[in-house]
Amino acid sequence: MTATPLFKLDTTNTVIMMDEPERSLYPDLQQKIIPYYSELAPEAQFFYATHSPIIASCFEPWEVVELEFGEDGFVQQKPYFTGERHVDNYHTDPRLLRWDSILSKMFDVEEEGNDLRTEKLMELAMLESEIKKMKAEGADKSEIQPKWEAYKKLAELLDWKIN
Repeated sequence: MTATPLFKLDTTNTVIMMDEPERSLYPDLQQKIIPYYSELAPEAQFFYATHSPIIASCFEPWEVVELEFGEDGFVQQKPYFTGERHVDNYHTDPRLLRWDSILSKMFDVEEEGNDLRTEKLMELAMLESEIKKMKAEGADKSEIQPKWEAYKKLAELLDWKIN
C-alpha cells in the first residue's frame, strides 16, 4: 500500500514503516514528503529506511537510528551522541547539515564527486596557480585574459565560487 490512502485509514496507535519514501520523487518533493505523511497520520509512529540526505535532513538527531556493521560483523547503531541518549548532547544534527555533509557524515560516502570532477578541480587549481604566477611576474592583462576566461568557464561548470 502506498502512503496516499493514509488519510482514509484510522492510524491511531499504528506503526507505519516506509522503505525509500523518496523513490522517484524530485528533491523539492522529498523535502515535503515527511511532514506530509506526518500530517496525514499524526497519531501513528513512522519508521523510514532511506538513503536520501534530503529525507534524513527532515529529522531531529534523536529520531535518527543509523545501522552499520561493527568490527565483529554484527549490525549496531551508529550513535550521534555521547553518553546517554538525550536531546542536548548530539554531535550530528541532520537538520543543520548540508546534504553533501549528510552523505559523508551519516552515509559514509567518502568521495566528493566522480573522477572527472576531481580531474577538473585539479585543472582549475592549475589555472589559478598559472594566473597568480603570471600576475606576480608582471604579465599584462591581455596575456592573462585567456587563462582567466578558461578559469571562469571551468569554475562555473564546477559550481565553484570565484573570489
